[in-house]
Order: sequence, then structure tokens, then C-alpha cells
Amino acid sequence: MAFCRKCGKEIDDEAIMCVHCGVPTNRAAGAPADPNDTVNPGLIVLSVLVPFVGIILGIVNLSGGKKRSGSIYLYIGAAMLIIGGMIGVTSMMMMEMM
Repeated sequence: MAFCRKCGKEIDDEAIMCVHCGVPTNRAAGAPADPNDTVNPGLIVLSVLVPFVGIILGIVNLSGGKKRSGSIYLYIGAAMLIIGGMIGVTSMMMMEMM
């Protein structure tokens, strides 16, 4: 439960205004109720770039004749891309459910 910023009485977490004194809550002002509900653009960029860097390093190593390290980079990059995609899709589905 949340508390009113003016009268201090207990109100529902989803309340738009205090039922006791009528003051709008932060939710009514458009502020997210939880700072964790916002998406960090930097994490999105990193989650896309890191797997591609691995794939690019794998291709460079393979073309340079380093088959073992090239294959390792490719497998790790591909795995990170797949795992990152699965986490992203799961996160988006969970955000829609809230």
C-alpha cells in the first residue's frame, strides 16, 4: 500500500488520487509507479551490439585462418543473440501483462 503525500493516510497503490483528501498521486501526474518499469536504452544497445561483435570477430578470425577461435566467437555470439532475443521477448510479454 502507498501513502498520501499530503494527508499521510494509506491509499491503494494504483490510486490516481487520495480518497481521503483528493490530492492527485504521482500516478496521476504521469510518473511511473516504479523506476524499474522504464526501459534503459543503453542496455538495449549493448544487448544488440555485444552478440554482433562476437559474430564479427568470429568471421574475421575464420577468414584469417584461425578456425578454432573463429568458431568459438561465432558460437558464443550466436548463443548470446538467441538468449538475448528470448530474454527481450519474455520481458516485453511480462511488461504487457502488468
